[in-house]
Amino acid sequence: MKSDEADDESETKTEIQKCDRPVSYTLVDTAAEPVPEPITAAGTALALSGLSWLKHKKKMAV
Repeated sequence: MKSDEADDESETKTEIQKCDRPVSYTLVDTAAEPVPEPITAAGTALALSGLSWLKHKKKMAV
């Protein structure tokens, strides 16, 4: 069982040694952008018309 632990430790050390290389990162702007007003208004209108249509279909089914 000690040999298994020794193997795990050597693998861990090898993994750490691989991470010693310099790494470069490119930073990207991830700030949220506002949604244009016409798209928001159109989505709201579409949702309301869909609810109205469902309500009408429910009345017609009875």
